[in-house]
Amino acid sequence: MSFQKLAWIVGALAAGLAWGNGHISSGLVWLLGCSIGWLLVHFRFGFSGSFQRLITQRDAEAFYPIAALLVALILGTALLLSLQAPLGLTLQLSRAPLRWSLLLGAFLFGIGMQLAGRCGSGTLASAGQPGSGFPLTLAGLVLGVFAGSLHRPGLEQLTPPGLPAVVLLDSLPLWAAVVLQLALLLLLLLALNYFCGWSLAGQGAWQKQLPAVLWLAAAMLLLLLASGEPWKVLWGLGLTGAHAARGLGWDPASSVFWGAPARSALLTSPLSWLRNGAVIVDLAVIYGALAAGAWRSGDVALSPLRRAQQLHFLGGGLLMGYGGFFSYGCNLTSSPP
Repeated sequence: MSFQKLAWIVGALAAGLAWGNGHISSGLVWLLGCSIGWLLVHFRFGFSGSFQRLITQRDAEAFYPIAALLVALILGTALLLSLQAPLGLTLQLSRAPLRWSLLLGAFLFGIGMQLAGRCGSGTLASAGQPGSGFPLTLAGLVLGVFAGSLHRPGLEQLTPPGLPAVVLLDSLPLWAAVVLQLALLLLLLLALNYFCGWSLAGQGAWQKQLPAVLWLAAAMLLLLLASGEPWKVLWGLGLTGAHAARGLGWDPASSVFWGAPARSALLTSPLSWLRNGAVIVDLAVIYGALAAGAWRSGDVALSPLRRAQQLHFLGGGLLMGYGGFFSYGCNLTSSPP
Protein backbone atom coordinates (compact mmCIF):
# COMPACT_ATOMS: atom_id res chain seq x y z
CA MET A 1 0.00 0.00 0.00
CA SER A 2 1.40 3.40 -1.01
CA PHE A 3 1.93 6.22 1.46
CA GLN A 4 -0.78 8.25 -0.28
CA LYS A 5 -3.43 5.56 0.18
CA LEU A 6 -2.40 5.09 3.80
CA ALA A 7 -2.69 8.84 4.36
CA TRP A 8 -6.29 8.87 3.07
CA ILE A 9 -7.22 5.95 5.33
CA VAL A 10 -5.55 7.50 8.39
CA GLY A 11 -7.29 10.80 7.63
CA ALA A 12 -10.69 9.11 7.49
CA LEU A 13 -10.08 7.26 10.75
CA ALA A 14 -8.78 10.40 12.49
CA ALA A 15 -11.83 12.40 11.43
CA GLY A 16 -14.07 9.53 12.52
CA LEU A 17 -12.45 9.51 15.95
CA ALA A 18 -12.81 13.29 16.23
CA TRP A 19 -16.51 13.17 15.37
CA GLY A 20 -17.01 10.11 17.53
CA ASN A 21 -15.54 11.79 20.62
CA GLY A 22 -18.54 11.68 22.92
CA HIS A 23 -20.82 10.76 20.00
CA ILE A 24 -19.89 7.27 18.83
CA SER A 25 -22.73 7.19 16.32
CA SER A 26 -21.35 10.34 14.63
CA GLY A 27 -18.01 8.62 14.11
CA LEU A 28 -19.74 5.58 12.62
CA VAL A 29 -21.84 7.80 10.36
CA TRP A 30 -18.67 9.50 9.10
CA LEU A 31 -16.93 6.21 8.28
CA LEU A 32 -20.02 4.82 6.54
CA GLY A 33 -20.37 8.02 4.52
CA CYS A 34 -16.73 7.71 3.46
CA SER A 35 -17.46 4.15 2.35
CA ILE A 36 -20.44 5.26 0.26
CA GLY A 37 -18.41 7.98 -1.45
CA TRP A 38 -15.59 5.56 -2.21
CA LEU A 39 -17.98 2.93 -3.57
CA LEU A 40 -19.83 5.38 -5.83
CA VAL A 41 -16.57 6.46 -7.48
CA HIS A 42 -14.82 3.09 -7.48
CA PHE A 43 -17.73 1.26 -9.13
CA ARG A 44 -18.87 4.32 -11.15
CA PHE A 45 -22.42 3.78 -9.96
CA GLY A 46 -24.92 6.52 -10.79
CA PHE A 47 -28.50 7.39 -11.61
CA SER A 48 -28.56 10.21 -14.17
CA GLY A 49 -26.72 8.25 -16.87
CA SER A 50 -29.00 5.25 -16.38
CA PHE A 51 -32.15 7.35 -16.72
CA GLN A 52 -30.73 9.05 -19.80
CA ARG A 53 -29.95 5.71 -21.48
CA LEU A 54 -33.39 4.43 -20.56
CA ILE A 55 -35.16 7.37 -22.20
CA THR A 56 -32.92 8.27 -25.14
CA GLN A 57 -31.74 4.77 -26.12
CA ARG A 58 -34.74 2.80 -24.84
CA ASP A 59 -32.30 0.60 -22.93
CA ALA A 60 -34.18 -1.08 -20.06
CA GLU A 61 -30.97 -2.73 -18.90
CA ALA A 62 -29.77 0.68 -17.71
CA PHE A 63 -32.41 0.58 -14.96
CA TYR A 64 -31.58 -2.93 -13.71
CA PRO A 65 -28.79 -1.90 -11.27
CA ILE A 66 -31.09 0.75 -9.78
CA ALA A 67 -33.89 -1.80 -9.47
CA ALA A 68 -31.51 -4.27 -7.82
CA LEU A 69 -30.46 -1.60 -5.32
CA LEU A 70 -34.12 -0.86 -4.56
CA VAL A 71 -34.80 -4.56 -3.96
CA ALA A 72 -31.82 -4.82 -1.61
CA LEU A 73 -32.88 -1.70 0.30
CA ILE A 74 -36.52 -2.81 0.55
CA LEU A 75 -35.56 -6.21 1.93
CA GLY A 76 -32.83 -4.84 4.19
CA THR A 77 -35.03 -2.10 5.61
CA ALA A 78 -37.79 -4.64 6.26
CA LEU A 79 -35.32 -6.80 8.16
CA LEU A 80 -34.23 -3.86 10.32
CA LEU A 81 -37.83 -2.88 10.99
CA SER A 82 -38.66 -6.44 12.03
CA LEU A 83 -35.74 -6.40 14.48
CA GLN A 84 -36.56 -2.95 15.81
CA ALA A 85 -38.35 -4.14 18.95
CA PRO A 86 -36.12 -7.15 19.84
CA LEU A 87 -32.90 -5.14 19.44
CA GLY A 88 -34.25 -1.89 20.85
CA LEU A 89 -33.64 0.02 17.62
CA THR A 90 -35.11 3.47 17.01
CA LEU A 91 -35.76 4.02 13.31
CA GLN A 92 -37.57 7.07 11.94
CA LEU A 93 -39.77 6.71 8.87
CA SER A 94 -39.74 9.57 6.38
CA ARG A 95 -43.21 10.94 5.67
CA ALA A 96 -44.10 13.47 2.99
CA PRO A 97 -47.54 14.54 1.69
CA LEU A 98 -48.35 13.90 -1.97
CA ARG A 99 -48.78 17.45 -3.24
CA TRP A 100 -48.80 18.96 -6.73
CA SER A 101 -45.71 20.91 -5.72
CA LEU A 102 -43.97 17.57 -5.22
CA LEU A 103 -44.56 16.69 -8.89
CA LEU A 104 -43.30 20.10 -9.97
CA GLY A 105 -40.20 19.66 -7.82
CA ALA A 106 -39.49 16.21 -9.24
CA PHE A 107 -39.83 17.61 -12.78
CA LEU A 108 -37.35 20.41 -12.04
CA PHE A 109 -35.00 17.96 -10.36
CA GLY A 110 -35.04 15.71 -13.44
CA ILE A 111 -34.13 18.62 -15.72
CA GLY A 112 -31.34 19.69 -13.40
CA MET A 113 -30.05 16.13 -13.15
CA GLN A 114 -29.66 15.89 -16.92
CA LEU A 115 -28.09 19.36 -17.21
CA ALA A 116 -25.51 18.59 -14.55
CA GLY A 117 -25.10 14.95 -15.58
CA ARG A 118 -25.57 13.66 -12.03
CA CYS A 119 -28.02 13.56 -9.13
CA GLY A 120 -27.63 14.75 -5.55
CA SER A 121 -25.45 11.91 -4.31
CA GLY A 122 -23.68 11.85 -7.69
CA THR A 123 -22.72 15.50 -7.20
CA LEU A 124 -20.96 14.66 -3.95
CA ALA A 125 -19.28 11.65 -5.58
CA SER A 126 -18.10 13.79 -8.51
CA ALA A 127 -15.56 15.33 -6.12
CA GLY A 128 -13.38 12.35 -7.05
CA GLN A 129 -13.63 12.96 -10.80
CA PRO A 130 -11.29 15.65 -12.20
CA GLY A 131 -13.00 18.09 -14.55
CA SER A 132 -16.46 17.09 -13.34
CA GLY A 133 -17.58 20.61 -12.42
CA PHE A 134 -18.00 19.50 -8.81
CA PRO A 135 -17.57 22.93 -7.15
CA LEU A 136 -20.10 24.60 -9.47
CA THR A 137 -22.70 21.86 -9.19
CA LEU A 138 -22.31 21.71 -5.42
CA ALA A 139 -22.64 25.50 -5.13
CA GLY A 140 -25.77 25.37 -7.27
CA LEU A 141 -27.21 22.58 -5.14
CA VAL A 142 -26.61 24.45 -1.89
CA LEU A 143 -28.15 27.66 -3.27
CA GLY A 144 -31.05 25.77 -4.84
CA VAL A 145 -31.92 23.81 -1.70
CA PHE A 146 -31.76 26.92 0.46
CA ALA A 147 -33.96 28.87 -1.98
CA GLY A 148 -36.37 25.93 -2.10
CA SER A 149 -36.63 25.93 1.69
CA LEU A 150 -37.63 29.61 1.59
CA HIS A 151 -40.23 29.18 -1.14
CA ARG A 152 -41.75 25.75 -0.46
CA PRO A 153 -44.20 26.84 2.29
CA GLY A 154 -45.62 29.59 0.07
CA LEU A 155 -45.91 27.34 -2.98
CA GLU A 156 -47.67 24.65 -0.97
CA GLN A 157 -50.25 27.22 0.14
CA LEU A 158 -50.91 28.21 -3.47
CA THR A 159 -51.34 24.66 -4.79
CA PRO A 160 -54.12 22.15 -3.96
CA PRO A 161 -53.50 20.18 -0.75
CA GLY A 162 -53.20 16.83 -2.52
CA LEU A 163 -53.08 13.64 -0.46
CA PRO A 164 -51.65 12.93 2.98
CA ALA A 165 -48.42 10.99 3.35
CA VAL A 166 -48.77 7.36 2.29
CA VAL A 167 -46.95 4.99 4.64
CA LEU A 168 -47.80 1.36 3.93
CA LEU A 169 -47.00 0.26 7.48
CA ASP A 170 -49.85 2.43 8.76
CA SER A 171 -52.37 0.06 7.16
CA LEU A 172 -50.50 -3.14 6.25
CA PRO A 173 -48.35 -5.67 8.09
CA LEU A 174 -44.65 -5.53 7.27
CA TRP A 175 -44.63 -8.60 5.03
CA ALA A 176 -47.56 -7.29 2.97
CA ALA A 177 -45.89 -3.89 2.54
CA VAL A 178 -42.73 -5.60 1.28
CA VAL A 179 -44.65 -7.81 -1.15
CA LEU A 180 -46.60 -4.83 -2.47
CA GLN A 181 -43.44 -2.77 -3.06
CA LEU A 182 -41.69 -5.64 -4.82
CA ALA A 183 -44.78 -6.30 -6.95
CA LEU A 184 -44.96 -2.64 -8.00
CA LEU A 185 -41.26 -2.70 -8.87
CA LEU A 186 -41.78 -5.86 -10.93
CA LEU A 187 -44.65 -4.22 -12.81
CA LEU A 188 -42.42 -1.22 -13.50
CA LEU A 189 -39.69 -3.48 -14.90
CA LEU A 190 -42.20 -5.31 -17.11
CA ALA A 191 -43.53 -1.99 -18.40
CA LEU A 192 -40.02 -0.74 -19.13
CA ASN A 193 -39.12 -3.91 -21.01
CA TYR A 194 -42.32 -3.62 -23.02
CA PHE A 195 -41.53 0.01 -23.82
CA CYS A 196 -37.96 -0.91 -24.78
CA GLY A 197 -38.93 -3.85 -26.98
CA TRP A 198 -38.23 -6.68 -24.54
CA SER A 199 -34.45 -6.51 -24.61
CA LEU A 200 -34.71 -8.56 -21.45
CA ALA A 201 -31.16 -9.08 -20.21
CA GLY A 202 -29.27 -7.44 -23.06
CA GLN A 203 -25.60 -8.29 -22.94
CA GLY A 204 -25.71 -8.74 -19.19
CA ALA A 205 -23.37 -5.80 -18.64
CA TRP A 206 -25.58 -4.61 -15.78
CA GLN A 207 -24.58 -7.69 -13.79
CA LYS A 208 -21.10 -6.20 -13.39
CA GLN A 209 -22.77 -3.58 -11.21
CA LEU A 210 -24.11 -6.15 -8.75
CA PRO A 211 -21.08 -5.94 -6.41
CA ALA A 212 -21.59 -2.17 -6.26
CA VAL A 213 -25.30 -2.69 -5.56
CA LEU A 214 -24.64 -5.08 -2.68
CA TRP A 215 -21.90 -2.97 -1.10
CA LEU A 216 -23.89 0.25 -1.44
CA ALA A 217 -27.02 -1.35 0.00
CA ALA A 218 -25.03 -2.70 2.95
CA ALA A 219 -23.44 0.71 3.62
CA MET A 220 -26.77 2.55 3.38
CA LEU A 221 -28.51 0.06 5.67
CA LEU A 222 -25.71 0.32 8.21
CA LEU A 223 -26.05 4.09 7.96
CA LEU A 224 -29.76 3.75 8.73
CA LEU A 225 -28.84 1.57 11.69
CA ALA A 226 -26.22 4.02 12.99
CA SER A 227 -28.19 7.24 12.53
CA GLY A 228 -31.74 5.91 12.93
CA GLU A 229 -32.99 7.71 9.81
CA PRO A 230 -32.56 7.58 6.01
CA TRP A 231 -29.70 9.39 4.29
CA LYS A 232 -30.64 13.04 3.64
CA VAL A 233 -28.30 14.46 1.00
CA LEU A 234 -30.29 17.61 0.29
CA TRP A 235 -31.07 18.29 3.94
CA GLY A 236 -27.37 18.43 4.76
CA LEU A 237 -26.82 20.86 1.88
CA GLY A 238 -29.82 22.95 2.96
CA LEU A 239 -28.39 23.29 6.46
CA THR A 240 -25.08 24.32 4.95
CA GLY A 241 -26.78 27.02 2.90
CA ALA A 242 -28.79 28.26 5.89
CA HIS A 243 -25.68 28.50 8.08
CA ALA A 244 -23.83 30.38 5.34
CA ALA A 245 -26.77 32.77 4.88
CA ARG A 246 -26.98 33.39 8.61
CA GLY A 247 -23.29 34.19 8.65
CA LEU A 248 -24.00 36.84 5.98
CA GLY A 249 -26.69 38.46 8.11
CA TRP A 250 -29.86 36.57 7.17
CA ASP A 251 -32.39 36.16 10.00
CA PRO A 252 -33.95 32.64 10.21
CA ALA A 253 -37.00 34.14 11.93
CA SER A 254 -37.93 35.81 8.63
CA SER A 255 -38.54 32.38 7.07
CA VAL A 256 -41.63 30.24 7.64
CA PHE A 257 -39.59 27.06 7.27
CA TRP A 258 -36.50 28.00 9.27
CA GLY A 259 -38.45 30.02 11.83
CA ALA A 260 -39.87 26.83 13.35
CA PRO A 261 -38.21 26.27 16.76
CA ALA A 262 -36.90 22.79 15.94
CA ARG A 263 -35.20 24.05 12.76
CA SER A 264 -33.92 27.36 14.09
CA ALA A 265 -32.24 25.38 16.88
CA LEU A 266 -30.10 23.71 14.21
CA LEU A 267 -28.64 27.10 13.24
CA THR A 268 -27.44 28.23 16.66
CA SER A 269 -23.71 27.66 16.09
CA PRO A 270 -21.18 26.13 13.66
CA LEU A 271 -20.90 23.20 16.07
CA SER A 272 -24.57 22.37 15.56
CA TRP A 273 -23.83 22.21 11.82
CA LEU A 274 -20.83 19.94 12.29
CA ARG A 275 -22.76 17.63 14.61
CA ASN A 276 -25.74 17.16 12.30
CA GLY A 277 -25.89 13.64 10.89
CA ALA A 278 -26.93 14.71 7.37
CA VAL A 279 -24.03 17.17 7.15
CA ILE A 280 -21.57 14.56 8.42
CA VAL A 281 -22.66 12.08 5.76
CA ASP A 282 -22.40 14.66 2.97
CA LEU A 283 -18.89 15.67 4.04
CA ALA A 284 -17.90 12.03 4.41
CA VAL A 285 -19.15 11.10 0.93
CA ILE A 286 -17.07 13.94 -0.53
CA TYR A 287 -14.01 12.73 1.39
CA GLY A 288 -14.54 9.13 0.30
CA ALA A 289 -14.98 10.23 -3.32
CA LEU A 290 -11.78 12.29 -3.19
CA ALA A 291 -9.94 9.30 -1.76
CA ALA A 292 -11.24 6.97 -4.47
CA GLY A 293 -10.32 9.47 -7.18
CA ALA A 294 -6.82 9.89 -5.75
CA TRP A 295 -6.32 6.13 -5.54
CA ARG A 296 -7.32 5.70 -9.15
CA SER A 297 -5.49 8.59 -10.79
CA GLY A 298 -2.83 9.51 -8.27
CA ASP A 299 -4.29 12.93 -7.48
CA VAL A 300 -7.49 14.92 -7.74
CA ALA A 301 -7.10 18.01 -9.88
CA LEU A 302 -9.57 20.42 -11.45
CA SER A 303 -9.60 20.76 -15.23
CA PRO A 304 -10.65 23.98 -17.00
CA LEU A 305 -14.26 24.06 -18.15
CA ARG A 306 -15.85 25.91 -21.06
CA ARG A 307 -18.38 28.63 -20.25
CA ALA A 308 -21.29 26.49 -21.49
CA GLN A 309 -20.19 23.63 -19.24
CA GLN A 310 -19.98 25.95 -16.27
CA LEU A 311 -23.53 27.16 -16.89
CA HIS A 312 -24.78 23.58 -17.23
CA PHE A 313 -23.22 22.51 -13.95
CA LEU A 314 -24.31 25.58 -11.99
CA GLY A 315 -27.81 25.70 -13.51
CA GLY A 316 -28.26 21.96 -13.14
CA GLY A 317 -27.29 22.16 -9.48
CA LEU A 318 -29.71 25.04 -8.88
CA LEU A 319 -32.62 23.18 -10.48
CA MET A 320 -31.81 19.96 -8.64
CA GLY A 321 -31.60 21.69 -5.29
CA TYR A 322 -34.68 23.85 -5.80
CA GLY A 323 -36.84 21.06 -7.22
CA GLY A 324 -35.43 18.45 -4.87
CA PHE A 325 -36.55 20.38 -1.81
CA PHE A 326 -40.07 20.70 -3.22
CA SER A 327 -40.13 16.94 -3.86
CA TYR A 328 -38.73 16.12 -0.39
CA GLY A 329 -35.44 14.64 -1.58
CA CYS A 330 -33.64 13.17 -4.56
CA ASN A 331 -33.47 9.63 -5.98
CA LEU A 332 -32.80 7.59 -2.84
CA THR A 333 -32.76 10.17 -0.09
CA SER A 334 -35.19 12.36 1.79
CA SER A 335 -35.57 15.81 3.32
CA PRO A 336 -37.88 17.02 6.09
CA PRO A 337 -41.56 17.75 5.27
